[in-house]
Order: sequence, then C-alpha cells, then structure tokens
Amino acid sequence: MLSLFIYYENLHFKIYTMKTIYSLLILLALTLGTNVNAQSISASKIFKYLDSQDITEISKDLKTLQFVSLGTGTQYNSTMYSYKKTGNYGVEEFSIVSNAELFSVLYKPVKSFYLSMKEKMLTSDFIYSYSHNSTKYYESSSTRIGVNDVSGIISFFVELK
Repeated sequence: MLSLFIYYENLHFKIYTMKTIYSLLILLALTLGTNVNAQSISASKIFKYLDSQDITEISKDLKTLQFVSLGTGTQYNSTMYSYKKTGNYGVEEFSIVSNAELFSVLYKPVKSFYLSMKEKMLTSDFIYSYSHNSTKYYESSSTRIGVNDVSGIISFFVELK
C-alpha cells in the first residue's frame, strides 16, 4: 500500500512539473510574440529610402513589414502613396510624396517610439532652420527634417533625383 502511495505521489509530481514547464513555455512564446511589432522602420531605413527614391522597391519593403497600402492620390502636382500598419503597440503611418522638385517621406511611428526616433534623426549634421504650424524644421546640406511633437509626425525632404 505504501509503494502505491509513493507511486501516485511521484506521478502527481511529474504531472505538476510538466504542467509548469508547459505553462512557462507558453508564457515565453507569448512574451516574445508581443515584442515583434514594436517598431517597423528604422532611421537608417528611411535614409535608404530617401537615397534610392525607388517607390516600387519601397512599396515592396513596406509590404514585407506588413504595411497595407491605402492607395495613391494626386494633389497640387504631387503624387502621394500612403501606407498603414496596426501592430501590438499601436498604429504606424507612412507616406511617400513626390513632385517635380522634391521626394519626401512622412512617418508617424507609434507614440512610444516617436521621441527616440526624433533623437536618432536629429544628429549634429542638422541645424534648426524655422518653425511652421507646430512643425520645427532642421536642415543639413541635402536633407530637411520636420518634426511635429503635437501630431507625432516626422517628415523628410530631399531633392528629386
């Protein structure tokens, strides 16, 4: 009788241990899964887009990052391509605008990432230029960056190639 009791105690311990291990694995998988969509587009990637100005390649890249195209529009002789992504941490918006003179990118990252993105973009190469409609503009020799702390949008402008 005592050996039967010991057998059941060992069996109970093994089942309890297996449940604990499975619970920890599930918790780990869920935790890792929620951090995947924190931020899609890095500062270096935006500068790469500005350098290439290849809308087809940029669009393909955004689609691989799970952005959804919202369509194309034309206004004031400018063409705008808009994209949006809803992730675990919020909504990201991305637009490409080009006209006869400028190629620009407008990016609205998730709120929790906006300030760090702004700091990464505004290096010592950029000098404050002017303010207009709550947006502060900074310029380097070839790029203008606008940051709007109210809307959380960072805009980039370069000459069209």
